[in-house]
Amino acid sequence: MPSPDQMGSPFAAARAMPLTDGYGGKINAQDELPIHALGDDYAVEGSGIVNRLPTMPSGITVFLRMIAAPTFKNSVRLICPNAVDYVAAAGDLCIARSDGDGVWRLFVLPASPIVGTVKSIKKRMLTGAGSGTYTPSAFTVYATFELVAGGGGGGGAATAAGNVASGGGGGSGGVSIITLTAAAIGASKPYTIGAGGAGGAATPANGGTGGNTTFNTSTGIALGGVGGGALTVGAGLGGAGGAAGTVGSGEPTYPGGSGGTGFVLSTSFAALTGFGANSPYGGGGAAIPFATGQAGNPATGYGAGGGGAGSFNGSAGTAGGAGSPGVIIVTEYLSV
Repeated sequence: MPSPDQMGSPFAAARAMPLTDGYGGKINAQDELPIHALGDDYAVEGSGIVNRLPTMPSGITVFLRMIAAPTFKNSVRLICPNAVDYVAAAGDLCIARSDGDGVWRLFVLPASPIVGTVKSIKKRMLTGAGSGTYTPSAFTVYATFELVAGGGGGGGAATAAGNVASGGGGGSGGVSIITLTAAAIGASKPYTIGAGGAGGAATPANGGTGGNTTFNTSTGIALGGVGGGALTVGAGLGGAGGAAGTVGSGEPTYPGGSGGTGFVLSTSFAALTGFGANSPYGGGGAAIPFATGQAGNPATGYGAGGGGAGSFNGSAGTAGGAGSPGVIIVTEYLSV
């Protein structure tokens, strides 16, 4: 008969012991922040650079009260707010939570709390494809930026006598949302609004991809919608939706919607062009039933996809509809 040790325990393995509750003392900002098992609340002094925290089990939470201005370097092992380096200010409270395997996430409550200081809200729209500079309104405490990329253009169409072609609709642009304090924004920040993708030419050609919309180059990135497919005979392909921004380009990020696939019942009957995808702030180019040459409908508003074109029984080739440009919706939270 096996011994009790050989049989194993009916109880789950014990979890790692948590840190002791209470004040762990003053620690100096350095390459690896010297937190330990004798406390979960520390005062961080010095202006050094912190690159990592000691490896601890997932779920461990530590409270770091800043009495100086160290810098925490963002990395895959030290994930800072908005994926940028966190430059602390005296009085900040930083909450560090372990993901295990040496990975930590930081959550920051600034020394001058946002809650209780906001008295009013102001909405702004940054429009027009191309580059610009954002300057915050006076008394801005923090601001949220909703980035919408340009929508893709609809696919063109052309066909010979006795045939039908129907272009696909363009995808809508992706969306990225970021929130920045007045200190992080500073006096101003650059931005780029993505242009709408051009409608596919009547040759025929695929619709153009919408431009990316960015804030401060890489702090926030929304990716443009893909153009709709073109075809000489049969159905074109709907444009794929704009992909979500890459990791670190915003939080949260969302992909755009996919454009509709051009529909052809047969090579000698009427058909339906692909619709452009809608966006949160724009309407996609509408699908069109056709029995003659038909250019694609353009998108309206911001970030939507253009509609596909149709060509019937040897009619002249037709171009797809253009996608609509992107936009940045700014919500400023003011102290007056």
